Amino acid sequence: MRPTLLALAVTLLAAVPLSAQIAPPMDSLELGRKASDWFFHGQSDSLWAHVADTTAWKSKAEFADELKSSLAQLVSRAGFEVKLLKEEFVKRHGQTQYWRTGQYTTFDDPVMIRWVIVGGRIAGFGMNPADQAPARDPS
Repeated sequence: MRPTLLALAVTLLAAVPLSAQIAPPMDSLELGRKASDWFFHGQSDSLWAHVADTTAWKSKAEFADELKSSLAQLVSRAGFEVKLLKEEFVKRHGQTQYWRTGQYTTFDDPVMIRWVIVGGRIAGFGMNPADQAPARDPS
């Protein structure tokens, strides 16, 4: 009986489209971490796959160009992240943001990378010296 159930399960799984077999969506912390990693490695396709439809980016090419420019600016001014100092979620303009603060190779002060995450999707991006963090929503 067990071999029959196993064969049935394999048959049913094979009949399910591959898109339906993909793992559930990432939680916001995982998405913030992965988005930062994709950004640091210039993987705009991976980021684009998680961008919300409601963003100001009009096209994948425009998004990739902005990402490339932001990464070049970060590397030229601060270098590369060598130590993660802090991760946190904040509310800003009513939206959840993942803030990642790190120490970089050629900049004395910590740098903050910010991802706006709405409904499990990336809806915005920013970066700044950590001591120039934007205002948070009042608690």
